[in-house]
Amino acid sequence: MTVTAENFFIRPDYQARSQGVGAQTSNDAIWPADLSPLVATLAHQYECTSIVTIGSHCEQFSTRYPQFQIIDLSIDSALDIAPEVLRNALVINANMIEHQADPVDVLRVIQQCLQHAKVALLSTAAREPDDLGPPTQPNRLRQWTPAELAALLSDAGMPAAYCGLTNLHQPLPQTALAVLPGQSLSAGSVHDLGMFCQHWFQATPQQRAASDAQDSSQLNLMAPSSPLEAGIEYINAAQYEEAFTELGKALQQEPENADVVFQMGRLAAICNMDEDAKELFYQASLRKPELVKAIVDFYRLQVQNARAGKP
Repeated sequence: MTVTAENFFIRPDYQARSQGVGAQTSNDAIWPADLSPLVATLAHQYECTSIVTIGSHCEQFSTRYPQFQIIDLSIDSALDIAPEVLRNALVINANMIEHQADPVDVLRVIQQCLQHAKVALLSTAAREPDDLGPPTQPNRLRQWTPAELAALLSDAGMPAAYCGLTNLHQPLPQTALAVLPGQSLSAGSVHDLGMFCQHWFQATPQQRAASDAQDSSQLNLMAPSSPLEAGIEYINAAQYEEAFTELGKALQQEPENADVVFQMGRLAAICNMDEDAKELFYQASLRKPELVKAIVDFYRLQVQNARAGKP
């Protein structure tokens, strides 16, 4: 089975519509209300003061979280938004690409916003892998599985920190959500963002309510599900002894796990154990060559912090 850019990375035997009945073309999509706490939490974490919506609007969100400025834009007007506005914004595109003859046009606009914005969230109606279409709703042209959506976004130059179903505790129909990191985020920050979103969507509604941004602005509210994740959170909280303990457990469980070795190297470097850090980073890159970029990004951030007088 071959999926390509020509079929928008949907399985080739899927039957899309060539034309929708009453297809959406502008700001008539509604942001899913159950995702509002996630949006607010991420906006607080990345110190965003605005929520920029592209081709959608979120009236319920603005009522619940009046501290954020809501900027509703069409696809065309989004191209003209000032960089200084985007630097303090979280971007949303809700349930729009399934209505577009060419969704790549929408993705290009989001990619341009991510040159300055911290994070973008894109939602779309999902389908089951064995659903060969066309969509049951006549105004939808096509639908993606989360894996297909991730491939489409990666091809568009926007690898997702998280891409999956949002309503795991609910019956169909499903919604797929992609959380897209801005270009200013380091590899470590992208990893942490993805892990948090995994925790969020695996959590119960009660756990999600506990991490509502009305009560807290921290990303590390959900209990990590593994020693590796706990170690990462302890590093980010500057609790280094606890981080060594958790990563030591992770290394005992998975001695060949490159991500564990990378985090051990990161911790060693932060604690000025330079030789240990070099060896750990070397071993991590041997196991997983794509970690080389994360290592370079880590050292680049260390240099930037040193120049700015930050620890």
